[in-house]
Amino acid sequence: MSVAKFTALNQLTVGFALAALLLTPACGQSSTNSSSAPTLAAYFSDTSTFYVEHRVDADFLADLTEVYTPLRTELIAAGVISEYDLPHNPLGSFDWWGMLLMLTYDCSTLSTFTIPFPDDYPNPLPSWMRSRIAVAGHSDPASDAFFPPTLFVFETSDRTQAAVFLDNDCIMIQDATKEETANYTLYTGGYNVAALRDDVMFFSGDLADIPLEGVRAANLAQDSIFQTALQNLPEDSYDALFYLNGDDQDLLDDVFSGTAFEDVENAIRVIVLAGKIQEDGSLILDIMADVDPGRIEEIAAPLDGYIAELVASLNGATTVTISVNEMETGARGLILRRITLSASE
Repeated sequence: MSVAKFTALNQLTVGFALAALLLTPACGQSSTNSSSAPTLAAYFSDTSTFYVEHRVDADFLADLTEVYTPLRTELIAAGVISEYDLPHNPLGSFDWWGMLLMLTYDCSTLSTFTIPFPDDYPNPLPSWMRSRIAVAGHSDPASDAFFPPTLFVFETSDRTQAAVFLDNDCIMIQDATKEETANYTLYTGGYNVAALRDDVMFFSGDLADIPLEGVRAANLAQDSIFQTALQNLPEDSYDALFYLNGDDQDLLDDVFSGTAFEDVENAIRVIVLAGKIQEDGSLILDIMADVDPGRIEEIAAPLDGYIAELVASLNGATTVTISVNEMETGARGLILRRITLSASE
């Protein structure tokens, strides 16, 4: 695969699989016991059309960086990618990981647009930061904002300590007005809005997106489309999950523009990428597409072609071996593929 063909979709999958999930058996032991179903989805509106949840505990991040850096270097040297296709730091694979850095790094030493991020990241996470982060939202064609409306949710364990951090260190809410209530601590008045409850921290550009009283009455976790998508996955739990609802055609346009899926994206009802570290330290990356049953081959063919291209590229790396299992191409409109990566002998 040439550098020129490393499209946005390649970046999505490779960034997700390599930058967010790829661990070897030597460092995978810290990652096998913390998988869970999407625990934070109940904080997001049932109108959300994309959702990402991911582990961010310190052991996971340290192992991730240890494996990611040499593999990225090897793929660049082999001509599979350019140095600009994947960031130096694995957390840069998606724009919202920068948000994590701004909240967990010593923000006083960073500027808002520090890229690449410091070589010594990840530091141990603050004591109040727990193991997961989630982000969700939807496209808004009427808005001229650079990012779609989104909400970030971080698991926390100590509201008081988290408030001290936001008060003193986080440049993302400088000059904000702080309001304390029994149920939450709220920061408003700046470009961004933050709120703390006892077990979660919210971060958004709009106060209306933040569920100050906790779990929403109409939330994504209860949405039937989201629930069905999770039920169609072969594993009960994952370390990371990316969900995209095909009802949001503007978002599909952004994701699949310039790819083989560009002309058939309107047949996609739901697509999910989910990754998990197995007991033996190997990574499974499950790709599930729920599509129009009458157009299933139109989606399956380019998906399999894309996976084959990706496999051929990664097979050039000595760091990993890769295999693909066609788990389903069914009449009910489901396409399910499993990519397994494991450390080379």
